[in-house]
Amino acid sequence: MEILEYTNKYRQKTIDLLIKVAVDEHGFKDWEKWFKIFENEAYIENDGNCYIAIDDQDNVIGTISLRKIDSISGEVKNFYVEKEYRGSGISQELLNTLIEFAKTKGYKRLELDSYKEFNRALNFYKKNNFALEAIENNKYIYYKILSEEKITVIVAVYNIEKYLDNCIKSIINQNYKNLQILLIDDGSTDSSGEICDKYAKLDERIEVIHKKNGGLADARNVGMSLAKGKYISFIDGDDYIYPTFYMNLYNLIVKYDADISECDFLRVNEDDIENIEEIILKENEKLKIRHEIIDNKEAVCELFGTRLQPYVKKVVVWNKLYNSKVLSDIQFPFGKLHEDEYTTYKILYNSTKIVSTNKVLHGYIQTKNSIMRREIKQKRIDDNLDAYIQSSNFFKEKNEPEIEMKCRRRYLENCIELSGKVLKSDNKEKQTQLEGIKDKFISNYDKYIKDIIFYNSEERETRIIQIIIEAYENIKKNNKNIGEYWCELEELVNE
Repeated sequence: MEILEYTNKYRQKTIDLLIKVAVDEHGFKDWEKWFKIFENEAYIENDGNCYIAIDDQDNVIGTISLRKIDSISGEVKNFYVEKEYRGSGISQELLNTLIEFAKTKGYKRLELDSYKEFNRALNFYKKNNFALEAIENNKYIYYKILSEEKITVIVAVYNIEKYLDNCIKSIINQNYKNLQILLIDDGSTDSSGEICDKYAKLDERIEVIHKKNGGLADARNVGMSLAKGKYISFIDGDDYIYPTFYMNLYNLIVKYDADISECDFLRVNEDDIENIEEIILKENEKLKIRHEIIDNKEAVCELFGTRLQPYVKKVVVWNKLYNSKVLSDIQFPFGKLHEDEYTTYKILYNSTKIVSTNKVLHGYIQTKNSIMRREIKQKRIDDNLDAYIQSSNFFKEKNEPEIEMKCRRRYLENCIELSGKVLKSDNKEKQTQLEGIKDKFISNYDKYIKDIIFYNSEERETRIIQIIIEAYENIKKNNKNIGEYWCELEELVNE
């Protein structure tokens, strides 16, 4: 058996193979259209190529071709092998030849499509590290990354011994292998540090940093100072990532030439940790996979939008992959809660393009502690509101008044939300907290409400602003607590 570039010498023999496999065996009708690829010189000249496999009698027993999609992506086409030769290694030789050629042309990724009923072909693609990207009209679309650039994974670890094994295993078992894994032990007092050390002995990609407790923000900053990858990911040590998390997110960055890629996540009860991969798989099977490509201002407006779910997906850092350049001037704020709300808007604004998929690749573990109602500490209130003041000041400096006023609107929304939660809590300082939030609400309302209304351009935002106005007017007339409007506001943002 020999692999050759296609020439006209094998024209009829190639036609015979296509008729035998594509038409007689698989029932495809338009083999002539596909065959033209082999004869089209422009196809080869345009950074593509066509190969055939021949046997000892000079018969064509396999075909494969490469079509240019763009400067970084090529598509595998016309991949057929005569039935009696399948499993003999010919398919692998054809694909290997095509991959080596694609690399010489500078392609970073390949695409191909197939159908569900071709189980043998799908298994072959999976064996060769083709990952499923989407399913469209019963057609399975796969991609393969040809060169993996280094990704630095920063894992903040603090007293999570119960969940840490699960998290680290989900990282080291990724099908994307070129990882620098930084486990930042932030002064744990349980066995978390020892667990980190255990895995460092098992996987040379892991580096463990034991440090004095400084909080989540400080742990992330230490990780960034040690990062060597072109791309950076932040994972919390009690979470789980799906086996294709990095492959999928890296593929999106490469395919769309983006600075940030992000995925959906699923809240999973800690009792279901053992079955989490299967749970996420079933969730994805329900979806029609979609990708959204937006620029930095669109992303920031989505962050400060009017719906809860898009906001949460945008604000958290652990469902994303970042080009390190957008983090070059970023420091997570030391000693602050809501650290993502202090930084994400800056990171998004630093970017030129953000790509988002609705595919679920992250499991957000709901521990018993996270589910239990807790007393609302004053620091949580102060840091939450301060983050929105900081963001509005940032966009004022950037001369982005529309975004600035979205931040101010969110500030007033959060005053209502926090008041509503304090009202329902058992806080010892409840009345003092409510008065403090009310004073901040009134002060910022008086200064910004006219501009908030002026720069509003959305129907949903108008409805939210009307709730804010009503809450303010009732403070003035009846001294009614703004927290009583939280249920109405919550229902709207959760629509």
